[in-house]
Amino acid sequence: MTANHTIIGILIGMGFLAGSGARAAAAPSAATVLSLTVIGRADHTPDQLVARMSVQDDAPTAASAQAAVNRTMGLALAQAEAIKGLHVTTGSYDVAPTDPKHTAWHAQQTMILRYAASPNTAATAAVRRLIGSFQARSIVLDGIAGGLSSAAARDTRERAIADAVRQLRAEAAATASALGDRVGAITRITLTGQTPFHPLMLAMRSAEVVLPQTQPGAITEQISLFATVELHPAPSAGSKR
Repeated sequence: MTANHTIIGILIGMGFLAGSGARAAAAPSAATVLSLTVIGRADHTPDQLVARMSVQDDAPTAASAQAAVNRTMGLALAQAEAIKGLHVTTGSYDVAPTDPKHTAWHAQQTMILRYAASPNTAATAAVRRLIGSFQARSIVLDGIAGGLSSAAARDTRERAIADAVRQLRAEAAATASALGDRVGAITRITLTGQTPFHPLMLAMRSAEVVLPQTQPGAITEQISLFATVELHPAPSAGSKR
């Protein structure tokens, strides 16, 4: 027996393959195909602080604008190294003229700060203080938010999938009962999901060092589950199983 035959045999035994000879013998009557879409949800408290900032400068030439941005970014990265556990990555770098004659230029580079602690805890005070000092140096805070670590994201997704599957089973059973049928095989499943980036606050330029205040909410993972389920006529009271 080949490996493919073994797998097919297992799936038939578990009731996951429809249209097989085994199923046709067990349920000779035509099946009703039920299509269902459910949304599973699971919440998780953010366990990371994520801030998006951008270093910007305007100057008469592209070179001078870039030099100013490079200098400010270098100082910011050096200052961030003093905080243990703070991970800083730089992003897009843009420079462009701001007038038709190219006598004024704007340059900017983004950076993302990540710290493994819930945003509303005392553990993030040093990071928020750093962000405040960056704002005082005209580094723009584009947004600060709560995020999830990889482990927390996996846990949240698994719980959202489990919630969707529970709903699927319940709705299939309720529909079958209302029709006087019984639930057969699940013949197709499609999962799609997206975890939103949960915003906490936005801020622009600040004239003095002020710690950004955070009030995070739970991050909700949503899983959309589409499935087709076979419904078979329920056996009559006098028929044999």
